[in-house]
Amino acid sequence: MNNVKAIVKQDTIEYETETGKVVLSPEIIKKYLVSGDPTKVTDAEVFMFLKLCQHQRLNPFLREAYLIKYHQDEPATVVVSKDVFVKRASKNPLCSGWEAGIIIRKENGELEYRKGSLVLNGEELVGGWARVYRKDWQVPIEIAVSLSEYLRRKKDGQPMRSWREMPATMIRKVALEQALREAFATDFEGLYGAEEMSVEPQELSKEPVVLPQSSWTVDGTEVVQEQKTSEETQQSASAKEVTELHNVIVFEDPIIMQSKKGTDYAKIKVMADEGEFELYTAKKDIIEQLAKGLVFAKVTTKKLASGMLFIESVEE
Repeated sequence: MNNVKAIVKQDTIEYETETGKVVLSPEIIKKYLVSGDPTKVTDAEVFMFLKLCQHQRLNPFLREAYLIKYHQDEPATVVVSKDVFVKRASKNPLCSGWEAGIIIRKENGELEYRKGSLVLNGEELVGGWARVYRKDWQVPIEIAVSLSEYLRRKKDGQPMRSWREMPATMIRKVALEQALREAFATDFEGLYGAEEMSVEPQELSKEPVVLPQSSWTVDGTEVVQEQKTSEETQQSASAKEVTELHNVIVFEDPIIMQSKKGTDYAKIKVMADEGEFELYTAKKDIIEQLAKGLVFAKVTTKKLASGMLFIESVEE
């Protein structure tokens, strides 16, 4: 418990992406950015997702990256949208284009490498291919992948919906993503599309994640933390008649002050489920607890006529 405050501060990161500034923390990821069941995700999986997004400058609020987990006995899956591959490759100054398509086996056993993803009735789809050209290489990267190897199935053995309804489109995407990753390793290090993993792409929402104004907000493409003044915080608390705060984190050391009567009291800035607040207390035992930087399950407050919130009790 004593290290929670330091860990939270350390793991709250801010970085620039092609779509604006992003601020991430394990708490934000667990609460807003997990597809599936957030309670099943481990701290290690959340941390890996956070560091991947930071390293590759991904904006998960705009669905550039997904952290997916449905079952406790299965590892979490991290995937990125196909748009990330296409956009980054097109912006790379060394990229001079690519081609991609499907592989059809004819009746005589010959293979046809066909551009696009058109399969006629009666034709046998067996794979996908892609070719990526770099200006500084004499030969392109060429990738061919087998449909039987990548066809994703549900636990009952039936193909996932996307693979059942549009297998040609899916296998073409797999080939293209692999080819782009091999051609531009730095741009796509550690990045895999949903089509390459045991994930149903159609189940992943493409809508941007908009967070509550009380904690974080998505402003166009920029994610910023709301900075409230003491007066705004007190007005917000007064308007909501806050008496209890839950999952409270002390994110700044208490400031010891003295009243006109000579009484010592502390001002503490905290983050809770209900928002950010400035709290006050004159109780020495509470001051000592808060100075340790603990996380509290519940903090009960009393609002004075001035609007200041004084701490009555804390529960770890």
